[in-house]
Amino acid sequence: MRSPLGIILALICACSVFLPSTSFATQRASLNVVLRTFYGAVKEIDSEKSALLLETDEGDFEFLVPPQARIFRGADRVPFSDIQKEDEATIKYYEDEQGRKLVLSIVLEG
Repeated sequence: MRSPLGIILALICACSVFLPSTSFATQRASLNVVLRTFYGAVKEIDSEKSALLLETDEGDFEFLVPPQARIFRGADRVPFSDIQKEDEATIKYYEDEQGRKLVLSIVLEG
């Protein structure tokens, strides 16, 4: 008959074999994401697509704004519907595998 301590040690050893590979895969996937920041004026807003077009010194860029994106006007958190044309915005985003720019956060001036 096995002791409870032996069973616990066996479970810990079994878990430690599987956890590092899962952890490594998660870390490896996160290394492929490059965060970028753009500053510019909101040129267009598409509420149906939850997207906006930002006019910058480098040209116009479309950004998709997922529901989990954080949007602030100054220090106050606001909904996507609060964004207006010509708002000055700082956008932090990353590009997915299809090259779409997905917003993590938007800070609107004013």
